[in-house]
Amino acid sequence: MGAGYRKSCENRESEMAATRRESTLRVGVPSCTGVSTTLSWISTLARRYELLPDNEKQQFITATQIWLVILNLIQDLVLKKTRFWIKHLQNDSFSPTPKECSPLAKPSLPTLSVLTGFSPSRLSMFFRTTHNVQPTTKYKGGKNMLKEKILNKEAVVGVIGLGYVGLPLAVEKAKAGFKVIGFDIQQKKVDMVNRGENYIGDVVNEDLEQIVKDGMLRATTDFDELKNCDVVAICVPTPLDKYKQPDLTYVVNSTKEVAKRLHKDMLVVLESTTYPGTTEEVMKPILEETGLKCGEDFYLAFSPERVDPGNIRYKTKNTPKVVGGIGEKSTEVAKLLYESVLDAEVFVVSSPKEAEMTKILENTFRIVNIALINEMAIVANKMGINIWEVVNAASTKPFGFMPFYPGPGVGGHCIPIDPFYLTYIARKYNYHTRLIELAGEINDFMPEYVVDRLMKLLNEQKKCMNGAKIVMLGIAYKGDIDDMRESPALKVLGHLERNLADVTVVDPYVSEFRWNGEIIKTAKLTAELIKEADAVIITTAHKHKVDYKLVVDNAKLIFDTKNILKTLGISGENVEVL
Repeated sequence: MGAGYRKSCENRESEMAATRRESTLRVGVPSCTGVSTTLSWISTLARRYELLPDNEKQQFITATQIWLVILNLIQDLVLKKTRFWIKHLQNDSFSPTPKECSPLAKPSLPTLSVLTGFSPSRLSMFFRTTHNVQPTTKYKGGKNMLKEKILNKEAVVGVIGLGYVGLPLAVEKAKAGFKVIGFDIQQKKVDMVNRGENYIGDVVNEDLEQIVKDGMLRATTDFDELKNCDVVAICVPTPLDKYKQPDLTYVVNSTKEVAKRLHKDMLVVLESTTYPGTTEEVMKPILEETGLKCGEDFYLAFSPERVDPGNIRYKTKNTPKVVGGIGEKSTEVAKLLYESVLDAEVFVVSSPKEAEMTKILENTFRIVNIALINEMAIVANKMGINIWEVVNAASTKPFGFMPFYPGPGVGGHCIPIDPFYLTYIARKYNYHTRLIELAGEINDFMPEYVVDRLMKLLNEQKKCMNGAKIVMLGIAYKGDIDDMRESPALKVLGHLERNLADVTVVDPYVSEFRWNGEIIKTAKLTAELIKEADAVIITTAHKHKVDYKLVVDNAKLIFDTKNILKTLGISGENVEVL
């Protein structure tokens, strides 16, 4: 009976999974007739089970499973009523319960797992899925009008900053059914969005074109339109100055613009990476200068962006989100908003500080481990050891190891910057983050180290760096994208030029870039260009749009700092790796 029942449950789970995937499904509030009795019965069984001594539980389980099989056959309980009784067990505050239904005690997930045959994780997924399904009825007269607007997709969403974070977020919110207004100080971006022209690699061109055509997304430089927004997401840059001190100018200015148009029931969410305390200690006072009180008149939360440009698997839509609001109401509303947009878990933390620290931890973890492997690469080279082979060998360990790979430095909008926000704020607490700063020093040294290695390789061929023709393959900070922010390749270029090398930059994803106040156009990769060069240095791991076989066949010397040739199965006696 137990095995047969579990198989029946598995079939039911498959049916329910298929049902949940129907995006048009909307769950209404069914009649309580017949269901109330069943719910009370299940709840009573669960409570009794938890009180039984261990030696009587198995007999109780067997009897319960028999009754559940009968109920499945008679009422199709799991498939048709699951969403309804789970809502009651969760006591969902967003979905009103018919008055004639009496409140039920909430048994634990492990107990429900034993009684129903579903795993706790599967039941937990049911809870989340049910929580995300919108009711067909538009409830009126509730205490929190913003919740109702979000549930009914009537909230107008503003997104400040239409860059790598803001534009994908604006597009997803518009695709989810919200009317979105994008704000940016760059007229060029605003005009492109309003024409449906895409400039961000992670946004699908057709998606942007369609939502603009449908009137779901428009952009403006007029921040006065913030007064028409129910929700505002701030997605602006948070750079470091030359002393690696946080520059919150964009966040502060954006918050001031919102404050001028702040109104009751507005939700403000900061997505820009920053140090713990920014939301509560910088933004909240600015917004409360209006006389409105956070948590009562308006809502404020932090939810860190998790954009990984060029990542094919994880985009804004399916990347889990962390949310921390100032007070329970702010957290609740912010969570509801993201659940209405994303196909991923929305993980709630107790306050904005925990959410802010989460993002810092994620990228500090990476910068420290990259620094470790970069230092290992330096030592391994001195010892005549191939570090890439070592990493691949260590990766065969199925536990306790995560591979990181060396390179010419770290780049992008997060890893080189975010950890130093923590370094800054830690000093205010009289603590010196030595590990983070040491990791930064090692990674900052890598461009210089790479050029020194290339210089030695040229010397071995009786060439000097002064006047050498160098083809630098890649100027973007990572492969197969055009993003150059904090790119270590730029630092490599600087060191090469300071050593008087004649450098030609090739990057199929970047047609031109600004360098020392001038616009530099990248060259086209040709056999003639490679043949004339004294060396080729690969600084970006582009897997596409580069004919590496042409490079290997025609180059005198190749210094592959990313090991991309080995990754693609290309080899040559003229290839050296970092």
